[in-house]
Amino acid sequence: MSGLRRRQVLTGAAAIGLTGLGGGIAHAVPAPARDEFQRQVSLASGEGKRLFLLFHASWCAYCRLFDMLLSDPQASAIVDREFKVFHMRALERTEQWKARQIAGADDMYRRFATPTSGLPFYVVFDGAGEPVVSSLAPDSGVNIGFPIAKRDLDRFEKIIQQGAPKITATELATLRTACARLIRR
Repeated sequence: MSGLRRRQVLTGAAAIGLTGLGGGIAHAVPAPARDEFQRQVSLASGEGKRLFLLFHASWCAYCRLFDMLLSDPQASAIVDREFKVFHMRALERTEQWKARQIAGADDMYRRFATPTSGLPFYVVFDGAGEPVVSSLAPDSGVNIGFPIAKRDLDRFEKIIQQGAPKITATELATLRTACARLIRR
């Protein structure tokens, strides 16, 4: 494994497995993003769900595909039952779109993503606000974003399984089929 790739894997592992927004690092994310995150975790927990934090941007074509997945009637029925999805705009490139970000969103993104992760990037959190799983592949540290390749679809299924342990094989197949349908468009 190259030195850069090893650092990405370790950075991703540390961000997902060893940190969170609780404890001593909460102050590192500006209050608006941190407070909204904590509010969303509370809402999700109150609904008996986990928080699915989806980082996205206006310029990101794969983010639009992810939004299409989340609005697909079959996929959304499954996702909405298991998760509270919260979109956090990050990494915008123009002042017009940066103005639509929550202050501190880029800092929060950097807490969990590697420097080369890109978008869409997502993290599932438990009721205490601790990360359960992210879109970083554990073997490579690469963000799968919107799953297109077979290996990414396989990883996406594992992410959903870890995030929603009660999900069935049939429901996973439904999500996979919805992703594949969007890719073919």
